[in-house]
Amino acid sequence: MLLRSAMLYWRTLWALRPIQWAYLPLRRVQRQLRVALPSVYPRLYPRYAAPDLDYPPAIAQLAERVAAILADVPGGDARPAASGATIRVLDREVNPEVVDWEAARGPALWTYHLHYFDAAPALAYAAWRGDRAAASLLARWTRSWIEGCRVGRGPGWDPFPIAQRLVNWIWCDGLHRAWADVGVVARLRASALQQAAYLVDHLEYQLLGNHLLKNAVALYLAALVWGRNRRVQRSGERAKRILRREVTEQVLADGGHFERSPMYHDAVLQDLLAVNLIAEHAGVEPPVSREVLRRMATFRSALRHPDGARARFNDTTEGLVPGFEQVSALYALYEPNWVPTVTRQVVLPESGYFGYRDEARGECVLVDAGPPGPRYQPGHAHCDMLSFELSLWGQPWIVDPGVHGYVGDPFRGYVRSTRAHNTLGIAGREQSELWGAFRMGRRARVEWARCGLGPDGGWLFDGAYRPYFDRGVLHRRRITREVGGIVRVRDRVNGAKAAVVEGALHFHPAVTVEVAEGRLICRRDGRSLAVVWVGVEGCRLARGESEPISGWFFPAYGVAVPTVTVRYRQGVEGGFDLVPLD
Repeated sequence: MLLRSAMLYWRTLWALRPIQWAYLPLRRVQRQLRVALPSVYPRLYPRYAAPDLDYPPAIAQLAERVAAILADVPGGDARPAASGATIRVLDREVNPEVVDWEAARGPALWTYHLHYFDAAPALAYAAWRGDRAAASLLARWTRSWIEGCRVGRGPGWDPFPIAQRLVNWIWCDGLHRAWADVGVVARLRASALQQAAYLVDHLEYQLLGNHLLKNAVALYLAALVWGRNRRVQRSGERAKRILRREVTEQVLADGGHFERSPMYHDAVLQDLLAVNLIAEHAGVEPPVSREVLRRMATFRSALRHPDGARARFNDTTEGLVPGFEQVSALYALYEPNWVPTVTRQVVLPESGYFGYRDEARGECVLVDAGPPGPRYQPGHAHCDMLSFELSLWGQPWIVDPGVHGYVGDPFRGYVRSTRAHNTLGIAGREQSELWGAFRMGRRARVEWARCGLGPDGGWLFDGAYRPYFDRGVLHRRRITREVGGIVRVRDRVNGAKAAVVEGALHFHPAVTVEVAEGRLICRRDGRSLAVVWVGVEGCRLARGESEPISGWFFPAYGVAVPTVTVRYRQGVEGGFDLVPLD
């Protein structure tokens, strides 16, 4: 058992970059010092009096427009409670004046969001429009955090929450005349510069990916908006170099973010839009090219379902980052006259996404055939190779279940597993070697993935991969969409010998499913879809099961809704037809 664990660690660590090997122990030591020597950090990172800045009028005007958009972010709103004003953090109401800011209060993801100040721009905008209760709440919330979260203590001083908070504070500072007196503004700016100085020495080189990019965004923007001393300016120049390097690596040729999560793609796009918008309004050359942002905007439009929702591949859910419409509105601030081109065929080969869409019919088929994220950072990857999603008549029918939570979440292992996706499981094994909340050892390998339109107007996808546990096994899937609207899915598994092959279809909670004469009849909103089996030996319906977990849909963080999952068994060849009946 010990040897097995050691090998699992080794297979995970060997994929890391040298810089991660160097920074992992350093960051661990820093974290231990934070706990062991808390009194040292105020001396290392003193809070100097912030300069009395005249907030640039152009950026203040921008902040008003951005805050108006962010005011509608799901899960980030502020709601007055009967006993006093509260802020809403994901799925909970919190009174910011009674929070122990230095304690970890729950799941790591929720605790991080507690420190993000994601609801602050919405409050600032409400105050700008004359809401005095919102102004008071935001001022009290800001004072509470600054006074109650001492430097280096608690999760609020981890690099990622610092970075997210600094960006939100920039938008709030742009509207400070509506909600803050001179004393609060001075405290906010002094604290922001202190946090930026701390962040410079704690950049997340041990993680890289979207975390390091976020760190660089925050430092660059802090230098643009608050930088009036040499140290802050130097950190801004360093951040600009990191930004340019990471954008070159992290934004793929097809416009996708290399962690291959539509949700994190939007989070990164939002950050890069903030960088360019503030740079332009500050009168400096933006560090991110317009062509990169256009590619990213086109990518996200290609992976949108007819109802406006993102594809839910890998770690994607609603409520953790601004929704599709909010990010689209932010992009319109940057380039109001540009509209991404959405084609009938989705071909995103670097990211590994393919699909077919018919906007007039409200129809969309999207397939994930990409590798499980970058080699050194697969933390948001799932075992979903050759999984697909299907929308018909403008509504989702076959879906990816999404994400419920991260560290410590009871559904975390399930949502990353092969059985949580619309693909095949072979011999009861995972496609890639999963462990922990974000870890992955050996990975499945894509052999090929391609698609094309037929001369008759139909569409064909053809892809294959080899699982980590046996490179002699090949799972090949062909998906065709015929002119009449029938979608045919055919699978063949080579080299699996006598292994059990099981598949799954996960339906949206609004869809009802029943077995009728050897096929499934699925209904939603007066429409019907038949699933006709080909070479399938048997199936069963699961709904809201806990042992093992099956039949769940996660529309937002912390929300689990029972739904129908169909689990079926087939031989080395099999599949099904999806036949619209209405």
